[in-house]
Order: sequence, then C-alpha cells, then structure tokens
Amino acid sequence: MEVFTRDRLKILKNLYIQGLIFPKNVHLERNTQLLQSKNLVARFPKIPHLLGWLTGKYPSSLEEVRYVYH
Repeated sequence: MEVFTRDRLKILKNLYIQGLIFPKNVHLERNTQLLQSKNLVARFPKIPHLLGWLTGKYPSSLEEVRYVYH
C-alpha cells in the first residue's frame, strides 16, 4: 500500500473537487476563446503528469505542480 503525504492528499482532494465543478464551468462559459484563455481546456493533458506526481511514479517538483494546477 502506498503512503501519501498530507500535501499530496490535499492536492488530490482539490483535483477531485475541481473535476466535479469543471462541467458546470463549461456550461457557464459559452465563448470558446474565453474558455481557453482561462486554461480550463488546456489543463486536461497535464493532469496525468500531476497524478503521476501524486502517486510518486514520476519525479517532479512543487514548481511543476504549481504550473499544472494553476
């Protein structure tokens, strides 16, 4: 069984909450360019790397997490 640090669990929880909120944001934003400028669409390709960091399978830094998460 893998041990998660408190920071990793907090990030995972935030990703889960964000995943629940994301579809509502998509419905509110009808302008595609505005949606892309808010980086909601561009965020999806980066999430697997962040999940890799959360599980400890990929070496990463907190700076990368900030880049992916914000």
